[in-house]
Amino acid sequence: MMHYGYGYPMPAGYEPFGIAHALLGLLFFVLVVALVIRLVHHGGHGHWRHSMMGQNTAQDILNERYAKGELTKAEYETMKKDIAKVVA
Repeated sequence: MMHYGYGYPMPAGYEPFGIAHALLGLLFFVLVVALVIRLVHHGGHGHWRHSMMGQNTAQDILNERYAKGELTKAEYETMKKDIAKVVA
């Protein structure tokens, strides 16, 4: 039998902080899975990669130009449809 510092044997299957250790392991696993899902989801659309590299997508640039008043609503809608055709 093993003794853990105080001369008393520990019951079989007992580990100090066993439940907390198991919950932390589960939490870590869930976080890793969530991170992988997020990277795969955003990586497929290109938003994550462009924002991390400081690049704007065509839609971002179009939205900014419309917000600044550089484009009319008709021009904005036409360009938005053109971009959707290219992306799809």
